[in-house]
Amino acid sequence: MSNENQTISAFSDDALGTFDTVALTEQIKAKQTSPEDLVKAAISRAEQANKELNAIVVKAYDHA
Repeated sequence: MSNENQTISAFSDDALGTFDTVALTEQIKAKQTSPEDLVKAAISRAEQANKELNAIVVKAYDHA
């Protein structure tokens, strides 16, 4: 059995970009993005990572 570390990245060219919470808050305030777009991007990233991790048990995305 191999002990190689595998890197999984869900980062993509989406509304979240590589911004931190402060920068995303500023983008919302400046109306450069919307909370809905950020939630959609976060769900997309979670689903992408989950293909490899199989860690999401309950998909309660409608509560976002």
